[in-house]
Amino acid sequence: MRMFGKEKIIYAVVIGIISIVYVVTAFNSHGYYHADEHYQIVEFAGIKLGTHKPFEVAWEYEEQVRPTVQPTICFLVIKMFTILDNSNPYWQMFCLRLLSAVLALTAIGLFVKRTINQFDNKYVRLGYFVLSYLLWFIPYLSVRFASESWSGLFFLLSLAVLLNNTSENRKKFFVAGILIGLAFLFRFQIASAVVGLCCWLFFIRKTKIRYFLVLFAAFLLVLLAGTCLDTWFYGRFVFTQWNYFHVNFIEDKASMFGTSPWYFYLLTLLKSPTYFVGIPVALSIVLLAVFQPKNVYLWCFIPFFVLHSFIPHKEERFLFPIVYLSPVILAMAYNQIRVFLQKRMITKVVSYVLLIAFAVVNLTGVVVVSQKGGGLARMCTTKYIYERYNDRSIRLIWTVWANPYKPWEGLGSKFYYPHDIEWGGRIEHLGELNDTLIAHDKENLLMIKKSDLELPDARELLRKNHYIFETQTIPTWMLPIINSGYPLSDNHIFCLYRYNPQSN
Repeated sequence: MRMFGKEKIIYAVVIGIISIVYVVTAFNSHGYYHADEHYQIVEFAGIKLGTHKPFEVAWEYEEQVRPTVQPTICFLVIKMFTILDNSNPYWQMFCLRLLSAVLALTAIGLFVKRTINQFDNKYVRLGYFVLSYLLWFIPYLSVRFASESWSGLFFLLSLAVLLNNTSENRKKFFVAGILIGLAFLFRFQIASAVVGLCCWLFFIRKTKIRYFLVLFAAFLLVLLAGTCLDTWFYGRFVFTQWNYFHVNFIEDKASMFGTSPWYFYLLTLLKSPTYFVGIPVALSIVLLAVFQPKNVYLWCFIPFFVLHSFIPHKEERFLFPIVYLSPVILAMAYNQIRVFLQKRMITKVVSYVLLIAFAVVNLTGVVVVSQKGGGLARMCTTKYIYERYNDRSIRLIWTVWANPYKPWEGLGSKFYYPHDIEWGGRIEHLGELNDTLIAHDKENLLMIKKSDLELPDARELLRKNHYIFETQTIPTWMLPIINSGYPLSDNHIFCLYRYNPQSN
C-alpha cells in the first residue's frame, strides 16, 4: 500500500491509537473469557512448573486430548517470571495477553497490507483499515491467550502469505504450510477453513499440485513437532489429534456439555456481535455469495460455519477463529454496493446515517471491552483481593456459584490462589450469615451474586452482620451499555464484601 503526505500521517496516528487500545485492553482483561482458556492452558502449565498434580487439573489432561503448544508457551513465560523473582499471577497473565496482542497486530497488519489495495476509494480503505483492528470485539479476542484466537491469527497470517500478489513459488507455500500447521495445532477445528482454502486454491486459482505437496510437507513438519512436544508434556507418546477425535466424536463426550440445534450459529452470528454488527455481517456474506461466489473468504468461512453447525455441542467461542474475516467481508460487500448507494440522494443519506450509527455502536463497544475483565470478570475480584489483602490471612465465604476461585464448585483456579487463604464455606443465602463463620485472626471476605441481594432484607442482613461493600465484577457505569446489547442477569454479576466489626 502506497501512501503519501497527509494520508501517511493519518495512518500513522491511527496505528498509534490502535496500539494503545490493544495494550489497555490487554491490561484490563483480567482472567478468561471461557474456562478452557484458563483450565486447559494455565492450569496445565502448572504440571510442568511443579505447582499442580494431575488430579488438580481438568479431565482433558488425563485423556490427553489437548495439544500442549500453548501450555508450553505459558510454562516458559511463567518460568521467566520465576527466574526474575516475580510471582504476581496477574502480571504473568498480562504478559501472555500482551504477547497475544503483538501477534494480533502483526497478523492483522500483514493481512491488511496484502488486501487493502483492492479498495480504490481512500475512505473505504481507511474504514477497512480501522475496522480490521477495531471492530469492537476484535481487540478483546485478540488479547486472549486462547486457542481460538491464536488459531484464527495464524490462519490469517497464512492467508496473507498466500494472497501475496507475487508469483507462486515453493517458499511461499512452505511458509503458508508452517502457518497453517500452527493454526491447526492451536485449534484442530480450523481444518474445515483450511480445506475450504485449499479447494479455492485448486479450483479457482488453479494452483499446481506440486505447490500443494510443499504446503502439505510443511504442515506435516509442524504436526510432527507438535507430537514431539505433546509427548514431552504428557510423559509418553501421544497423538492428541486422534485422542481428541475419538473422545469428542466417537465417544461423543462433548455432547455431555450440552447440545444445540443446527441454527444456533445463525442466531449467534446475528446476536453475539450485537445486531448492529451481526446483521451487516450476515447480509454481507449473502451479498458476496450472490455477486462474488469465487470470493476466497467465503470459501474459508462457509465450510467452517457449516461444519460447526452439524456438530451437536455448540458454543459461541467456536466461531472465534474466523471472526478476523468479518472486516474484509464487510468492506468488500460495502464496496460492491457503494456506487449504487451514491446514485440517489435518499440512499446516500440513509447509508451515511447507518454508517454513523454503526460507528457509534462500534466505538462504544471498543471502549467497554478495553475496560472490562475477561468473560464474567470474576478474576477482577481476585485481583482486587491479591492487591489489597495478599499480605494477610484470608477467610473466604461465598454463596452458591459465587466463589471466583472455584466458580463451578469443583475444580479450582489454583494459579490464582492467594498465598494464605482459608475456605470458610458456602452458604445457601444471606440469611445464613452468623458470627460462627468469622475467623477473628483473619481478614473475612464474602463473595455473593448480585441476585442474592433480591432476598428480602438482604442489605439489612449484610449491615447487621457487619459486611461492607468493596467491589463488583462489572462496574455500574458499564452495565447499561452491556445490557443494551447482551443482557447480563444478576446471577452473572458478583460482589465482594468485607467483614468489619466496627461498621454499623
